[in-house]
Amino acid sequence: MARKRPPSLDFYPGDFLAGTMAMEADEVGAYIRLLCYQWEHDTIPNDRRAIALITGTLPSEFDRVWSKVRDKFSTTNGLDDGDLFNERLEAERQKKQEISEKRAAAAHAMHKQSKQGCKKHAKGSRKKEVGRRKKGSSEEGSRKTRYTPDFEAFWSAFPRGRRKSKAAAWKAWATAIETVSTDVLIERAKDYAASDEGHGQYVKMPSTWLNQRCWEDDDYAWQDHTGERAKNQGVLDRMMREYADEPTE
Repeated sequence: MARKRPPSLDFYPGDFLAGTMAMEADEVGAYIRLLCYQWEHDTIPNDRRAIALITGTLPSEFDRVWSKVRDKFSTTNGLDDGDLFNERLEAERQKKQEISEKRAAAAHAMHKQSKQGCKKHAKGSRKKEVGRRKKGSSEEGSRKTRYTPDFEAFWSAFPRGRRKSKAAAWKAWATAIETVSTDVLIERAKDYAASDEGHGQYVKMPSTWLNQRCWEDDDYAWQDHTGERAKNQGVLDRMMREYADEPTE
């Protein structure tokens, strides 16, 4: 099973400044981009062209930049041909992952305890509720679904144009709140509605959003990066042309 990566990493300015004080600005930038790549992919390919593309370094500058950055990374197998990784970053990832797992376990235990308490309370009041329903019209009772205030808040927070299939969303909501708090779902629905995707053409249905656990998405994924991708593609095309013209050894 693939390891779930924490979406953010801790940054220690003092340590970083001390470790990069002798570097030029472009060398520092290359170092940061390699750290980010490792955070997302676990390791860095030990290949000149791959590293140049990751760091955005042109062929004419690569040797100078890489000579300053190379010592920050070790190889996975201890040999020259192994993939690269920064030992401090990997230690921070493992520490952050352990903290995240402990918090998730504590939140799950708290939610489970709260849910058990709610079930006991509901069991005592269910007979009264059934009695009240029998007094009313059976047709009226079957037409109305008693949505909770929290669900209604989520429903109202979701992009208005996609508030469809409320019953399906209610069912997905009941499953989702077994593992995440209602406050988180409501706030993340607001974030989604305010995002580019929430205003765009391909907005998810509330039930789909819940079933796919989209509250765990990175906000960056909900933004429109069309202009950024075009700019990056232009830089990449330029680098590939320069590498194509570079003589092979």
